[in-house]
Amino acid sequence: YSDLVFAFPEFDRCVCLEIMGLLDNIDYVKGSASKFFDYSMAGFVLGREWFILGADSRSMPNDSVIGEFLVSIVAMLCAEHVEEVRPDC
Repeated sequence: YSDLVFAFPEFDRCVCLEIMGLLDNIDYVKGSASKFFDYSMAGFVLGREWFILGADSRSMPNDSVIGEFLVSIVAMLCAEHVEEVRPDC
């Protein structure tokens, strides 16, 4: 269902990444709205368990952009983990 799913067993977390590749196509955007609703109804929180990487028909994210996005997600997970382990820091 998701474009990409990453498992982070160290953090007891899976993360879904949706690549919205046709944001300049209104029919695509309308069709995607139900997918976002489904995520929300399943208890996924945007910015915690699922993320959106947007693009349009003229520019799709390449492997480098997706990699950098994933690195930022890992950094966020690490920061949350440190806060859970050492809440007084």
